[in-house]
Amino acid sequence: MAGNRRLYETSMRRAEGLMRGAEWAEAILAYNEALSDYPKDLVALTGLGKAYIETEQHGKALSAYRRAASLAPDNPKVVVYLAQALVRLGRWSEAAGIYVQAANACVQLADQAAALELLQKAALMDPQSLPAHRSLADVYQRQGETRKAAWQCLILARVLERQGRRIQALRQCTTALELDPHNPEAKTLLDALQEGGELPDGPTARLQPDAEGRRTLESFVVFEDIELETVAMLSDWGRSSPADMARERALAEMAEAVFAGDADPHAVQGNLLLGQGA
Repeated sequence: MAGNRRLYETSMRRAEGLMRGAEWAEAILAYNEALSDYPKDLVALTGLGKAYIETEQHGKALSAYRRAASLAPDNPKVVVYLAQALVRLGRWSEAAGIYVQAANACVQLADQAAALELLQKAALMDPQSLPAHRSLADVYQRQGETRKAAWQCLILARVLERQGRRIQALRQCTTALELDPHNPEAKTLLDALQEGGELPDGPTARLQPDAEGRRTLESFVVFEDIELETVAMLSDWGRSSPADMARERALAEMAEAVFAGDADPHAVQGNLLLGQGA
């Protein structure tokens, strides 16, 4: 049954005015009024999510964005809102998966530039994400960026080896050498995999989590030849102190800023490393 369009439009105008005035709590009420008439309205749902974010109600924001994304799974903008809510909750791996989903939608829309940015964000959130690195390698190859594609293959090789999938890791190393025969890490990594020994150190090694599977600030790496800034965040939320949680929130915001446009990855890296000793 159709809702009352006039009441919906009145509620939406009120909500938008309240948002402009930063009256978040009142905006939430107005958006919910609009949704009572049109519960599947994407504009109202995403506006509601934004208002919840501003009032620090991140769980409710996540719920609103999930509803919106379920209604428009092929709309990259809506899907990205969901990823951003997950980031604020420190759910890096889930956010990475959502960014890959949004990137796939961009590919369908023939927007390769947007897809690349979203995949970089996915790798930023979760350096161990196989889908993110596979897709990045594919995009770079299509763009003729063979050196960057080769680095992604080496990252894949290390992640696969860590999962006990040595044959697949060997294939990725072979592909990396085919793409970039002069890559300084590829040959040594391939030799180690063929010999069955411990993998050598190298730029991509620093992306791996520690022995307990946790990621730390030290795994933030800027690849000069990759054009990929990877921040691996603290992930042990269950035992984080309030100070740790505050730092993680700041890290999430800096991570998003890296690909927002004007952020300098090297400055961000310095801030992160300084923050480690805070």
